[in-house]
Amino acid sequence: MFPTSQLSVEIGKERGIAWLDSEIVGMNVKEKKTAHVTMPKDFINPPLDDDTEIEAIIEVQWLEEKILPEITDDYLVEKKIAKDMEELRKKIREDLESQAKQLEDEQVVQKIHEWLIENVNFELPDDIIEAKKSEITERLRQEYHQRGQDLEMILKRVDEQAIKIREEIAKQSLELSRLD
Repeated sequence: MFPTSQLSVEIGKERGIAWLDSEIVGMNVKEKKTAHVTMPKDFINPPLDDDTEIEAIIEVQWLEEKILPEITDDYLVEKKIAKDMEELRKKIREDLESQAKQLEDEQVVQKIHEWLIENVNFELPDDIIEAKKSEITERLRQEYHQRGQDLEMILKRVDEQAIKIREEIAKQSLELSRLD
């Protein structure tokens, strides 16, 4: 079904093939393994009519251990991160406090948006809503593409997932147009 290909995989980092990490862990160089994987029907390349089980033959060509350096005052100075551990701790603390404040602000804005959506109702021209719908659909198309799925194929179907996606696009386009 798929041609032989070479992938560079960093264990623990998601690269679009969710099942691959768990299959590779524990393997040795030149070791081969067969994995049975179900590819979803909305997989992008090649497009599938139904969920399809495939047999993937995995062979580890090489392994490389990523060794993280010890964090010392010298390392911090060399990398121009901080002058010492105490300054690093202070920077981390300030960064965390800033992130917490930003999250709090975002939550307040979200509550305001929710209130506005629930309590302020007015008609918008269809072309504004359609433009927002196109914008949302394009963003979703890119997100699905990164996961190896084809949004257009999903939306052509008449199933629960496609209906939910279409409803959510319509809802978001109306709400976001009002907020804009």
